[in-house]
Amino acid sequence: MPTHAGHFRSALLGSTTAKVLNGADCPVLTTQHAEMMVPRSLQHREWVCGIDLSPCSEWVLRFASNAADAAGATLTAIHAVPTREANGPIQFDLDEEAYSSVALAARLELDKLQKVSGFRTQVRMALGPVKEVLLEVARRRDADVLVIGRGSGDGPSGRLRDLAYGMVRDAPCPIVSI
Repeated sequence: MPTHAGHFRSALLGSTTAKVLNGADCPVLTTQHAEMMVPRSLQHREWVCGIDLSPCSEWVLRFASNAADAAGATLTAIHAVPTREANGPIQFDLDEEAYSSVALAARLELDKLQKVSGFRTQVRMALGPVKEVLLEVARRRDADVLVIGRGSGDGPSGRLRDLAYGMVRDAPCPIVSI
């Protein structure tokens, strides 16, 4: 589904796309409007998956791993340890022991998640605002696809959280949101 059409509406997500993302129980692929896209080589196959520690993380990681395998892509999984500063610096490849007990606890949970999901590649960690970390990793890896979770459909806001909305709107590549 296209995320927006034209420069004026680039700060907005199309209303139809937002409704589908909010209500769909299936994965949804979103990308910039086709008229604004530059075709890419089919040889490049790099996928990034953002992992949090929510109950649906196992499903997101398993989906990303299976889909990347089917596409013949390399998958990089990343977990962002949020900072208190909204515009703080991003630190990649954290040395968890030097950072905090939060990062250590996250590493233990991520290790458990990998065992349960069968995902073999290590989930990397970064410190910084979650949206900015994931979008920067997608840019640095020149990702073809970014896989993220949208959350559950519980509550009045549905499945589309503010973070997912912003990522879908601002992503440098197509997003599959689960």
